[in-house]
Amino acid sequence: MKNLAITAIIVFALILGNFFGGGAVKNSFLSLTEKPSIFLSGKLFEIKIFLKSVFDYSSIINENKNLYAENYKLLIRLAEINSISDRYEQIKKQLSLNDRSSKKLEPVNVFLFSYDPDRAGAFIDKGADEGISIGQAVIYGGNILIGTVEEIFQSYSRISLVTDPRTQINAKTSSGSFVLAKGSINDGILLDFVAKDEEITEGEYIFTSGLDGLSENLLIGKVKKIGLNEGSLFKKIFIAPAFKEVNSSHAFLIK
Repeated sequence: MKNLAITAIIVFALILGNFFGGGAVKNSFLSLTEKPSIFLSGKLFEIKIFLKSVFDYSSIINENKNLYAENYKLLIRLAEINSISDRYEQIKKQLSLNDRSSKKLEPVNVFLFSYDPDRAGAFIDKGADEGISIGQAVIYGGNILIGTVEEIFQSYSRISLVTDPRTQINAKTSSGSFVLAKGSINDGILLDFVAKDEEITEGEYIFTSGLDGLSENLLIGKVKKIGLNEGSLFKKIFIAPAFKEVNSSHAFLIK
């Protein structure tokens, strides 16, 4: 009660002073509150700027997330376009061959190429469900031989590459000589039992002969080096596998 009375007296005194003093008391009161007001205004402005920056930063983060998502979608779409383009190129090469009508081709994807000391292989995405058989050839467009089916599972199969040491193919050169092509992990492919007087030159192409059940005229590779050992009746001929020149997962199975 006492505090209330004191407060009332102070307010009454301020009113009288303002009435009789021509606003002096008012000015004094304003001068007392001016600096704190400026200080508070400054702090409020700083808080406003800080909050704005926080919201702006959140907006930037969200925008970056959206841009990242859009970029990811574009990359996926680009990969799909490249895959379609690659498939088209493989099909176009295969359709340009004269003997295309003699083969029934099954499109497949080749993946997981592996090269171990004693074997070289890969997988295709077709298996028992699609009626795949052991020994069927897998090729790139253009009749480039990759390998043959070695093991069959329900929905995929393992193939032996032409560079597998266990692989032996009855082959012929582009000049008409018949040779035996054997896989070699380090050297690619070797030609066995080629007599010294056999006319084979570097850069010559090697094809399947068709004498061992594989389709004829599948491209195996190209002669890259010819070695001559003194005292030996045969040349040592190194073949660069043609399939290694193709960077694609799209291929065909000859059924």
